[in-house]
Amino acid sequence: MANSVFVYEYVSGGGLPEEQARAATEHLLDQGRSMRDAIVADLVQIDEIEVTCATVGDDRPVVAPQLRYVAPDRGQPARDFVRAMARAHDLVWVVAPETDAVLATLSAAVPPEQWVGCDRSTIALASSKSLTARHLSQSDVVATHPWRPGEVTDAERWVVKPDDGAGTCDTQMFGSFETAERELRRRLEHGKVAVLEPWIEGAALSVSMLCGALGAEVLAINHQHIDVDERGQVSFRGVNIDVVDRANPLGREIEQIALKVAHALPGLRGFVGCDLVAAPQGPVVIEVNPRLTCAYVGLSQRLSRNLARDVLAMFQVESAQRTSHVLF
Repeated sequence: MANSVFVYEYVSGGGLPEEQARAATEHLLDQGRSMRDAIVADLVQIDEIEVTCATVGDDRPVVAPQLRYVAPDRGQPARDFVRAMARAHDLVWVVAPETDAVLATLSAAVPPEQWVGCDRSTIALASSKSLTARHLSQSDVVATHPWRPGEVTDAERWVVKPDDGAGTCDTQMFGSFETAERELRRRLEHGKVAVLEPWIEGAALSVSMLCGALGAEVLAINHQHIDVDERGQVSFRGVNIDVVDRANPLGREIEQIALKVAHALPGLRGFVGCDLVAAPQGPVVIEVNPRLTCAYVGLSQRLSRNLARDVLAMFQVESAQRTSHVLF
């Protein structure tokens, strides 16, 4: 197994430009910290692993002999910081949003053999909600259907959201197609890439998976708390992990859908998430998160297994396979 791992969570690690950092909500920062700390807490339990964690200020809740904290230089771009840290570590584990190609940019800063995560082409595909929906639909997975000009508009409610957004960021629900289309045009006129699609009624769920070259394992089906205010603004309020029993019909159906998603996106690697809605007509995939999600927090304890150890072991197997292919 690798000897050193660098953990970088974009928000808590100082990745946001100063003006965005000032505007960042405490909720967003708390989410980032919780994911970062969950990874680090698992990693420091692995023998002979040295862990380095990016942080800003005195935010250092996890303490262990083999753990040290580092911070980027003032004004240092996240890409340059991550690239420099990659040179000093065996593996780099990044948690970052797909928005504005942040995750894709950071993955490009790390040699593929050191990157703990999905491959670059899969990150690029999953970073676009419209491309992901189209790809999954072509792979016989029931997914959302972004509206295209000229299509029939018979849905009662509609949602407009960034094509590359993470979670519910800048997502708004509308009671008519006309108002939703006006919002779509407004965003496009301001240079924002957005999608318009029917609002799917039902329970908001997510699937946590471990994905590797040898296949995928569904770890848990989670319930997401999604609020819609009087203006139609959609907000993520947290997640309850492992609440849908995979032995019941809905759980079995969602597990099979998640495995089909993994098969359709063979470049998914490590801990990834898939958001769905349990609609009356059946589960509908909303998006695929090619990275660790909030559902990781507490899941190792819930499942009584060290998921970080499982992720690193998975990458070690793949590294050995690459080496054997070179040797033979």
